[in-house]
Amino acid sequence: MTGRHVATREEALESGGELQQPRMRFGALGGRFGRLGIRGRLVALVLALAVLSVACVGVAVGGLLGARSKSHQAATTFSIFSVQRTGYEGWLSDDDQSNMYVALAALNDPAQRQLMAVTWQQVTQDYQQARAGLGTVSSHGSSAAIRAAAAGTLSDLAAYNGFTQRVHAAALTGEVSLAVRLMTVENAAVSNKTQADFDRISQALCAQAAAINAAVSDQVSQSIALVAVIGLVAIVIAVLTAVGTEAKGIVFSKAKTAVP
Repeated sequence: MTGRHVATREEALESGGELQQPRMRFGALGGRFGRLGIRGRLVALVLALAVLSVACVGVAVGGLLGARSKSHQAATTFSIFSVQRTGYEGWLSDDDQSNMYVALAALNDPAQRQLMAVTWQQVTQDYQQARAGLGTVSSHGSSAAIRAAAAGTLSDLAAYNGFTQRVHAAALTGEVSLAVRLMTVENAAVSNKTQADFDRISQALCAQAAAINAAVSDQVSQSIALVAVIGLVAIVIAVLTAVGTEAKGIVFSKAKTAVP
């Protein structure tokens, strides 16, 4: 009597019919993945998720480093803007106190000589404040254009101060009419030009700060989008692995049932 051949699980899996494991067509990589056992697939899933996690961390770190760099640029711009405003306020006070000095000279009141001296001292201090602020911006400005604009403003400020010195000299010699004319008419052009110079620097610094803020916002948005894509890829990999593992488990279960 011929012995009955008992099919092994491997033979059952390799035979045709419904016991054959369904294969998904993903090329060579898909074929290799399909030949993995359940444990192998789980290991592959863990490794893939680990790689994607590292990628997420890399994206996050890159975004943070970029944001830190932009933050430093913004801080530098704000610092320069503060210095520029201090210089501008000095020039405004210089102009204001110069007008007051001329008005006091026009009074020709000996009782106001002490106030005139104090006012002139304030004019001198305000000019030095404006000059120091512009000097810092011209040396440490956040861009070549801003440094050049500050240097040009320094030149105009010096020209304006030339008129102020002539006003002082005229007042000291009693030439009040000349002092008034110099302060109100002769220095009008350079006064307007200096004001326009300060306005130009302020606008350039504000535009630079706005550009930095926009760049930070764009970088954060790009980082979030990239992390979202990586997370989506991780989900897809997990789902495909789970589906493939479940299918293989079903095949093994059927094969085990089919084998006597």
